[in-house]
Amino acid sequence: METTAFRDPGRPFGFPHVEAGARFDRPGFLTGAAGTALALADHGGVLTTGVTTAWDCLLLLS
Repeated sequence: METTAFRDPGRPFGFPHVEAGARFDRPGFLTGAAGTALALADHGGVLTTGVTTAWDCLLLLS
């Protein structure tokens, strides 16, 4: 199943965190909608790269 198939417009963050069949609304980087959005943006080429990596820029590490 593709990641975009999990998108639920009725959820506050668009993508639920699914654990043991239950769905939770979590906005975090590791298990929530923010992490999903960052991964999709990186995969889709939306993030620009320069001297540092795009992930470094988004996480304010550079």
